[in-house]
Amino acid sequence: MPTPETTDLEALQRENARLRRSVNELTILNELATAIGTAHDLDDVIHTIVQGSLRAVGAEQGVIKLVDETAIDPMQTLIRTTVDTGQHEPYRLDAGVLGWMQHHKASLIINDPHNDERFPYTKWDASIRSVLSVPMMAQSKLVGILTVYNKRDDEGFQYADQRLLSIIAAQSANIVENARLHDERNEIVQLFGQHTAPAVVDALLRVGADATTRRHYVCVMFLDIRDFTTFSEQHSPEEIVEYLNTLFEFTIDLINRHHGIVHQLLGDGFMAIFGAPLSYGNDCQHAVKSALAILRRVARACAAGILPATRLGIGLHAGEVVAGTVGSVIHKEYKVTGDAVNLAARIEKLTKQHNAQLLVSEAVWKALEPGRFEGASIGSVDVRGRAGAVHLYKMA
Repeated sequence: MPTPETTDLEALQRENARLRRSVNELTILNELATAIGTAHDLDDVIHTIVQGSLRAVGAEQGVIKLVDETAIDPMQTLIRTTVDTGQHEPYRLDAGVLGWMQHHKASLIINDPHNDERFPYTKWDASIRSVLSVPMMAQSKLVGILTVYNKRDDEGFQYADQRLLSIIAAQSANIVENARLHDERNEIVQLFGQHTAPAVVDALLRVGADATTRRHYVCVMFLDIRDFTTFSEQHSPEEIVEYLNTLFEFTIDLINRHHGIVHQLLGDGFMAIFGAPLSYGNDCQHAVKSALAILRRVARACAAGILPATRLGIGLHAGEVVAGTVGSVIHKEYKVTGDAVNLAARIEKLTKQHNAQLLVSEAVWKALEPGRFEGASIGSVDVRGRAGAVHLYKMA
C-alpha cells in the first residue's frame, strides 16, 4: 500500500511532467510563430506550418487543404510535405474525412483507420496507421484543414496531440488567410497591371478575378499626347519622365475612379478598358465621363503651370472583344483583343484630322443618356484598313 510520501512524490512527478510538457509546447509554438513570421509567401507559410506540426506531434506526413470558395472543388491541396525519405506517396485527405471536417469543423482522431466505423467506405492507403485532422478557423470561417498522419509511436495520436495541433491551427489560420489574400492581390496586380487601382483590386478579390478567356462587351479608350515627339526633342529625358508621370498620375486615377482599367501604357498614351474584367453597367457612359474629366483636369493643370501646354487625342469605341489570360506559367497577362480595340485606336488617330480631343463612335454615342452630354455628329468617316465608313461624334 502506497505511503503518503509515495503518493506525494508521484503527484509531484506528474506535475513536473505536465510543466515540462507545457514548456515544450510553448517553445514549439513560439518557434513556429517566429518561423511563420519570416515566411515570404503562401507556399512558404504552409510549408513552415506543416513541418512545425510534424515536429510538434511526432508525425510522419502532413498536409494543409485550403478552402477556395471560387473553385468548383472548394478544397484545393496547395502543398503536401513529408519528412520521410519518399518511402510512400504523399497522402491525400480522403473525401469522407474531408466532408466530415467541413460539416463538423471539429478535431478528429483516427487511430485505427482501416476499422473505423465512422468511415466504412474510405479506402485508406495500407501504410496509414493513424490520422489527426484539425480545422483552421479565421473569424468563424473555415479557411483550411490541417492533417497529420502516422504518429511515430505505437499508441497513436492522443488528446495532448489534438490539443497542440488545434492551437497551431488556431494561431496559423489568420496568417494563412492573410498570406493567401496577399498572394491573390499580387496575382491580380501582376495580371491586370501595377496601375490597377486598389479599389478595383479589392473588388476583383471580392468577386473573384475572372481571367478566363471569354467574350465581353466593353468600351475601349485610346489616349495619346499630341506633338509629343516635338516636346521630347526639346526636353531632357528627366524632364520627359517627370512630365509623363505628372500627366499619367491623374489621368490613370480618373480612369480608375470611373470604373475603368488602364490596360496598357503606350509610351505617350495608354489604352483603357471599361467593362472587363468587371462591369458596373453603362460602361460607355463611364468612359465618356472619364475622358471629359481628363480633358478638364489637363486644362486646369496647364493653366496653373503644373503642365506645359498639352493637347490630347482620345478615341472611344464600344463592341465585343475577347479578354482573358495570355502567357505561360512564368509570365501571364490579361489581354483584350478584337475589332473594337482596333477601331478605337483608329478613331483616336482621327482626332488629329478633325481637330478634336474626343471622338466617339456611334455605338458609344447611342449608349449615352439622351441629352446628358454635348456632341456633334461629323458624319460617316472612312477609316484606314476598314471596308466601311464609321459614324463619329465630336465631344471635345
